[in-house]
Order: sequence, then structure tokens, then C-alpha cells
Amino acid sequence: MKRLLLPASILLASGAQLAHADLSFYGKANVSYQRTEMELNGTEQWELNSNASRVGLKGSTPIQDSGFTVIYQAEYEIAVDSGSTGSETFKQRNTFVGIKGNFGTVSAGQFDTATKLLAKKVDLFNDLAVADIKNIMEGENRQKNIIQYSSPTVLGGLSFTAAASPGENRDTNEDNTADGNVFSVEYRTKQFLLALAHDTDIGGYDTTRGVATTSLGPVDLGLLIQTAELADDSDAEQEDSTLISAAFNASDVWVFKAQYGVAETELATGDQEKIQAAIGADYKVSSELTIFAYAAQVETDTVGTESTTDSTAGAGIWFKF
Repeated sequence: MKRLLLPASILLASGAQLAHADLSFYGKANVSYQRTEMELNGTEQWELNSNASRVGLKGSTPIQDSGFTVIYQAEYEIAVDSGSTGSETFKQRNTFVGIKGNFGTVSAGQFDTATKLLAKKVDLFNDLAVADIKNIMEGENRQKNIIQYSSPTVLGGLSFTAAASPGENRDTNEDNTADGNVFSVEYRTKQFLLALAHDTDIGGYDTTRGVATTSLGPVDLGLLIQTAELADDSDAEQEDSTLISAAFNASDVWVFKAQYGVAETELATGDQEKIQAAIGADYKVSSELTIFAYAAQVETDTVGTESTTDSTAGAGIWFKF
């Protein structure tokens, strides 16, 4: 991570006296080459994937004699494989500005909800094709127009967040047309994590997600349980999901991992079940560079239709800078 120390007056013009800004340039290049078969679409091909590679700037600027610090971040997805994400060269990810102090942190912008962040300790194949849990369950939202308060940690590991997302664009077909909010509470130590989060009308769903993780020697275990239903009071769709994962730290450089998830959804047209399974291995060349291989599949079984299976297997590298 590259750090630049710049006079704060260059970054922010105000009457308050500011300390020097701590500005960091960072990124992650994550590229894999794999064979993917999407049975529903009838496609089978070798492909090079960019897996949500990204670059960004983030920093903080203390406001002298106030006890407050301004924090900020601007992060964008880049496509290492094709040079553009859809029609864009850069696709906005977590971007926000906020104030931090002894009271906690208030931030505003576009960023991952607390509900989504809770899954990162359980979803061992995040950002990877077919294996990412977004392929089977709701709740993986990066919310626009969101204001969030994050409390300081108390009692040795207890903290909470509360966020509001005002509904905008009501007269259009764009996202974020309803008022929504997110609340989460967690107790985290070096040995375990217990957390609960609830979304109200985020991504069109009311979602409750519970997460538990622990470490037993070289083995890291994770459990995610979730229920989600349409926020418009419709009984047409309700999803109940469970995900379990395990990572075996065989040595300082080798990690073997696996996860299994099931999502059962009640649809107006018939019940649907999605079963996801993934296995993989990571070789950590350094703290910045990892070589990995994985295989995953998602089987979809809907009442009244033929079952389909999406699958992939390949290898790749990711590098953090």
C-alpha cells in the first residue's frame, strides 16, 4: 500500500486547523483462468476472469484540537482481463466520507452493508465465479445513498452499527427507490465471532442474517443462517439459507478450504432449492501474493422444471498492493 503525506490544506479548505493527511493508494488484482459450464444458458467455455479486481484511495485527516478525524475512500472495480466492466472502465465500489472520534464513526456514501460484511468470514470464495454466495442467496448488497453510524467497541468486543438509506429516484426505474435501514450487532474476539444483522427494504428484501465463526487450532469454522422475504409484504417469495465453511491452515503457506450452502425459496410458481458446494487451496507466496485453485458448482432444482447445474474449475492469483 502506497502512502503519501500531503498538507491537509491541499485536500480540504476550511477555517479549522488540520494536521497532515495520511493518504493511501491501494488495490487488488485477482485473475483466474477456468473452465465454466452454465447449463441453464447452454454455455461451456474457458474464460479469464477479473474477480472484482479494484483500485482505490483512502485516508484520514485529524482535525487538530477537536478529537475528530475526517476519513474518506474512493474505490473502483477494474477489469484486468478485458479493460472494462460492462460499458465502464471503472465501476464505483465503496466510496464515502465520514467523521471518526471517541463517539464512534459516522460515514455517508455508497458501501457494503453491515449484513454483507458479516458474510466475509464465512464465504471463503468471495468474488469468485459460481462459488460466491451471491449466486444462491440475497443480502449481498452494496447500498447507494447510505448514512451509517458505527459504535466504538466496548466490553471486550461488543459493537453495533445502524444505517439509513433514503429512498430516491422514486419516479424512475433505478435502484434505491424505497427508504431502507440496516442494523447489526456483534461480539468479536480473537477466537470467535457472534453477529446478527437485519436489513429492512434493502435490495427489495427484508433480510435477517446470523453469523458465527470460531477457530479450533489450525481449523477455522464458519456458519451463516439467513431468512429473507420480499419487502413489499408479498407472500410470493421467502428464502431460507444456510452456509457452512471450513479452512484448514496446513502450514504457514498452505490453506485448504471448503464450503457448502443451501437456499430454499418459496416462489409463486413453485418451490426452488439451490445447493452450492466449493473446494479450494491457497498457496501464500507472501502477505501480498497468493496462488489459488478451486472448483465449485450450484445445482438449481425448481418444482415443475428440470434441474440445472452451473460449475467451474480453475486456478489464479491475487496480489494486494
